[in-house]
Amino acid sequence: MNIDPFSDLLVGDKEAFESFQLVHGSTHDIIYQKILAAGTVINHYPLYDTKEYDREWMLNHQSEHDQIYAYLNLTGMPDLASSNLKNQEEMDTWMDLHKQVHDNINQALGL
Repeated sequence: MNIDPFSDLLVGDKEAFESFQLVHGSTHDIIYQKILAAGTVINHYPLYDTKEYDREWMLNHQSEHDQIYAYLNLTGMPDLASSNLKNQEEMDTWMDLHKQVHDNINQALGL
C-alpha cells in the first residue's frame, strides 16, 4: 500500500493525521502479514491506535521499521524516532524520509 498520498500533513490537522494513521497502520499490518507468511516473526505494534504522535509511538514505529529492514537486508534505515513532529519543517523532513523507507520496503516485498 502506498502511503504517499496521505503523507502531506500540516501540523495540527487532526483529520489528515487520522487518515494517515489508518492507511499507515494498515500498511504495517500488510507488511507484517507478508513477513509472517514467509515464516519470520517480528515485533508488530498497533501503529494506528494513537490520536497524536507520542514518544512511545515513535519508538515502537522505529523498532518495527528496524526489524523490517533487517529482515529484508536493507541498509540505511534512518532515525525516525527523534523528530519533533509538532514542528512543520521536521514533520516534512520526517515524512519524506518515511515515504522513502516505505517505498524501499514495498519494492523489496513486491507490494
